Amino acid sequence: MFLIMIKHYLNRVLRDKIMLFVYGLLPLAISGLNYMIFSANTQGDAHMLNGYNVIASSIVMSILILFQIFSSSTIIDYLHADVMGGRRWRLMAAPRSFFHYIFAATIAAVIFSMVSGAVLLVVSYFLFNVYMFNLGVVFIVMLILSFMAQMFGILLFIFFKKKSTTEAIIMVSGFAMQIFAGRLIMGFSLGESVDRFFQHYTPYTLGLNAIFYSGTFAAEPGSETFQILTDIGLVNLDMGRAFINIGILVAISVILTAAVYMVQRRRPL
Repeated sequence: MFLIMIKHYLNRVLRDKIMLFVYGLLPLAISGLNYMIFSANTQGDAHMLNGYNVIASSIVMSILILFQIFSSSTIIDYLHADVMGGRRWRLMAAPRSFFHYIFAATIAAVIFSMVSGAVLLVVSYFLFNVYMFNLGVVFIVMLILSFMAQMFGILLFIFFKKKSTTEAIIMVSGFAMQIFAGRLIMGFSLGESVDRFFQHYTPYTLGLNAIFYSGTFAAEPGSETFQILTDIGLVNLDMGRAFINIGILVAISVILTAAVYMVQRRRPL
């Protein structure tokens, strides 16, 4: 029964052409555009190392993380249609509890987000020669961030009960983390202490840095390639720090899940 519910929610998102475009084609288009912009001033093959494109690798991983954070729009769409729409009475009269359906919708949203992320990685690998880093770490980060995003989306929806407001907050927070981390506007700064926080301790940078720590390139110090690597954070291999970042992301996910449970009891959907 539970698997049937998950399949039902997956079928719904797969029939949504807008959702398929946003999470299937848009990340790839944005990655390609960013690559053309940031590689315009690179001389020769300085952006290539060991057969991989270091600039494209950084950009694709950044977009991958950002769209995992945005993936909560899937669960918000489910909640808006099922809780605020005409399907609510059917769910309340169903033999399973309401939470079973929400949990099934969450799993379906995570699966869809993971698959769309995997498509971005595979296509980017063949189009841009993207370095995959440690694939185990990449998929663990994707899984945790996607689940975290669903919990955050549910929590916001409980408070606001409005799809447009909830999605706007998620979009603003996602882009804010990217901008303040200096990944969207190069040289952007709010001061050393604030910059350090946004460059290391938001869900966006925790996930991105965990991936960067899990793989590395070797370039000759002083070369243009070495400078590119330094600028985009792809020099040092440190699996210990990668797992610390993953641990922090897990802790945030647990806190959000507990918050959803407690708030839902006080403010039912």
